Amino acid sequence: MTKYIYTITAMKFGLKYSNTNRSKDGYFHSFERRTSPTQKKHFTIIRKRTWGWFDSLKNAQKAVSADGNFILENMYFPEVVIEKIANGFLFDIPKEWWYKWQGTEKKGKYKPWKKPKQYKNVIGFSMG
Repeated sequence: MTKYIYTITAMKFGLKYSNTNRSKDGYFHSFERRTSPTQKKHFTIIRKRTWGWFDSLKNAQKAVSADGNFILENMYFPEVVIEKIANGFLFDIPKEWWYKWQGTEKKGKYKPWKKPKQYKNVIGFSMG
């Protein structure tokens, strides 16, 4: 019987602007604000943090709803994904449950949400 864990990863999606040319240090850099008119705009994950794992989906969902104001820092990480990951090597595609913070910082909560279409083929958010 395969055992699973349920990871909780909180993140913030947004736009970053990347240089089309290498900087003097030899790297392509990206910025949250446009610093040059030649930069290209990309929808991406601006920040993310995996907060932990649970032995059941029920416990992971409870953590997202109960601790939404404290552990997940809802305004800093408005999007959350719970991933069901099999024990062992990562051959199974994780099942996902997505949430987004709705409401104000004090009177809001994480509600079910759709995965961004730009990330439909991306998996393993808790591992990066």
